[in-house]
Amino acid sequence: MIIISSITLVLVNNFIKDLIDDYIAPLLREKSTGKPLDFSGLIKYLSIIGLIFILGVLSNIISGQIMAKATHATLFKLRNNMYVHMQGLPIKYFDTTKHGDIMSYYTNDVDTVRNLIVQIIPQSFQALVQIVVIFVFMLQISIVLTLITVLLLLPMLIFFGFFGKKTRVNFVANQVEIANLNGVIQEYIETQMISNLFNYSDQVIHKFKLANNKQAAIMKKANVLASIVFPVIFNYSNVMYIVVAIASVFLFESYQNKPILGQQITLRVIVSFVALVRAFVGPLANISENVNFFARSKAGAERIYTMLDEKLEENKGKIILDYIEKYENGNW
Repeated sequence: MIIISSITLVLVNNFIKDLIDDYIAPLLREKSTGKPLDFSGLIKYLSIIGLIFILGVLSNIISGQIMAKATHATLFKLRNNMYVHMQGLPIKYFDTTKHGDIMSYYTNDVDTVRNLIVQIIPQSFQALVQIVVIFVFMLQISIVLTLITVLLLLPMLIFFGFFGKKTRVNFVANQVEIANLNGVIQEYIETQMISNLFNYSDQVIHKFKLANNKQAAIMKKANVLASIVFPVIFNYSNVMYIVVAIASVFLFESYQNKPILGQQITLRVIVSFVALVRAFVGPLANISENVNFFARSKAGAERIYTMLDEKLEENKGKIILDYIEKYENGNW
């Protein structure tokens, strides 16, 4: 369903070329000659476009319902597996792990996995399908203009790779610090009476401030870097859109009715290709935005599966006693 909805979005952009050349332009020529206009072909073509739009909407609705059911089933099974596995862990694990850190598995980390299933994977897959289909249409229209577009994309990809790497590192660190902060809070709540009794409240508050400030600093850095990527890519896409349009007009004026690599640059080609360039950059921007959230979800999933990989306590039906000595008289 995601593939169908992605293809319908691309097809609508590609219909502009045929709409102009096969229907609008002939109608304008007929109008200039004073002949009666026949809109039957145009109406039929627009009806086809409308049906494709409806198909895309239905595909989105159905895929949304399927993903919602799959997400709830997956998270239910994941939480259940976590709980069952945790029942078999040795007591040492609970003594050495903060309770808030344990609860963070079921709240923050599972929530990141939910975002991964509901939002990141479907949107990224849809964007990837759109990129492939649009690129094929671009090659079909003009190989030269496609090469120009690819060259203009290189600086964007380099920028995205540089900032994306830094952002992913901070998102992973933030997920760890959230769990640590939850552990500090839970520890204080459980021992609040004892802390107040022994006048330990100031030390606990200081410990909380340190953990809170550290988490806030990492989260701020991650969000600042993430907020830079999308606006830069979006504005660069506008620049790329203008450059491709100028290059298209230049080639049209320089090679009128002369094929370039077997393809002619016409007004129809320019209009269609420029529209495809705008449609091509949109999915790239969506992927660039989702990659940062994917790093955060990956960090949460890694924490969950690290806990699931913890070795279970072995129960052989025997009780092992330590520090037991046998005396010479046979007594223990």
